[in-house]
Amino acid sequence: MNADGVVLTNAMLVYLAECPGRTATLRELGAHFGVPWQKALDLLWSASLVELGDLVDAYSLTLPVRPGQEEPGEEPAKADSAVSFGAWGSADVPDLPLTLDEVIAIVALVDSVAQITPPGPSADALSAMRAKLVAACEEAGFAGVIWPEPAAAADPETMGRIDAALACGAWIDFSYHRPGPGLRESVTAVRAIPVDVRSAVNPVLLAWSADGARTYRLDRIGAVRLGPGARRDELAAARSAVRRDSAWQPGGVTVTLTVTRAGRWIAEMLPGATAVQRDGLTEVTLRSESDEFLATLLLQLGPAVLDVRPAEVARRLAGRFAALAEDADA
Repeated sequence: MNADGVVLTNAMLVYLAECPGRTATLRELGAHFGVPWQKALDLLWSASLVELGDLVDAYSLTLPVRPGQEEPGEEPAKADSAVSFGAWGSADVPDLPLTLDEVIAIVALVDSVAQITPPGPSADALSAMRAKLVAACEEAGFAGVIWPEPAAAADPETMGRIDAALACGAWIDFSYHRPGPGLRESVTAVRAIPVDVRSAVNPVLLAWSADGARTYRLDRIGAVRLGPGARRDELAAARSAVRRDSAWQPGGVTVTLTVTRAGRWIAEMLPGATAVQRDGLTEVTLRSESDEFLATLLLQLGPAVLDVRPAEVARRLAGRFAALAEDADA
């Protein structure tokens, strides 16, 4: 289940728990959350089968059988079938004690997801969750500790159209704004296939255009227009290119950086890194799990890095930096 599915399922459970009699029909759930009743049933079945360790008996769901899985004599599920949320014994889901540090970490995670979530039930559920965490902090005497809710990375219309293009596999046209020469605004017209949206300090859209895989800051995207549907081969090429450009490699690859004295600090900062002194220089060997991580590290090192091995990794990074330079000059 993806992040949207988890958020939506949680919202459904909260909704059921607050319904009169803790019961609603699949039709009501579907209408409230804007999904087909079949999907609502599927998500609730997934929730009922999740093992929560010591909390496994904390709640129960009374659900109709999934379509196609009925035994002889069982009534098939339909839109008017009722679903119920119940608690085992006399207790509801037990309170989970959290430290202030843990609450701060959860709020930060909620904010990072909310910034890239289009308007809808998932965004509303995240906002409600955040409000409850803030209220709990205030009740515990920590009023003012949690920062104000940040603004979304892009306006609702922009996020909605990007999300629609991601859902149906379509091209989008948009204007991309960035600083130009003399601090004047530079605006570029872009046509691309969106592949993914990533949370970061500045959330980004990963997309593919005629120029290959590209990364666009969401707060610099404007005037998004939904274009034609992408062909199957175009979608495959887009996903493959973005995956190569930002792939997280299980276990990583071994990379050796030759650095000057000014770059020796990375050997102490990175867990598992080893360093060897050669002719006044330092060779630092480390595991890199993505080119994005390595590119960020090289930017921090600047002129202190003199060589990158293996050559294949060096070529990929050179291509990445060349593309960034072209974007900056455009």
